[in-house]
Amino acid sequence: MSGENRPAMLRLAFVQTDDFHVRAATYLQVLEAEIDSLEGVSTVFEEGNEIWPDQCKRAISVIDDISEPIQQICRLLEDPTCLPDTIIPHRYPLVATLQLVDEQAQELLSLLRKLRHLCRTTSKQVDTLLREIQSSFDLFLRGYKDATVNLRMLPDRAAFQKRKIIALSDAFRTAPDEPYSAKKN
Repeated sequence: MSGENRPAMLRLAFVQTDDFHVRAATYLQVLEAEIDSLEGVSTVFEEGNEIWPDQCKRAISVIDDISEPIQQICRLLEDPTCLPDTIIPHRYPLVATLQLVDEQAQELLSLLRKLRHLCRTTSKQVDTLLREIQSSFDLFLRGYKDATVNLRMLPDRAAFQKRKIIALSDAFRTAPDEPYSAKKN
């Protein structure tokens, strides 16, 4: 790469990084805004109280609402053409966590839909289903919180990578044109 193209390439990488940072912050706000709702609906199932169909419906609605942003973040992170180079090597743990959270959400939705139709009955099936839902909510919330932490850290990792690129670029620019050669005696 010629010297005159290097600053233009760096500016492009930084603009792309800044755009990603804004998008990641927006997704993070959406995910964090739903944590209280998720914890609230999961509490209903942890208390061992009688569950009503409207409580199942509310839980389904909350999980449905967050499923789309989770899938959007996954799609964004899975397409390297939409990402700055500094993000690409750091995206995999977050993608894996988000995919697991999405799978857990789908499983939880399935269990909640079953319970919604059975919740007014008393049976061993309902008791078993409630235990599965409690366990699923625990796993889902743990993964969901991990995903928000990883998403929060991703732009910081990119910023660190950006600083490394700047430092290397500056070092390259100030390096002598001739390769280092040992002094001859």
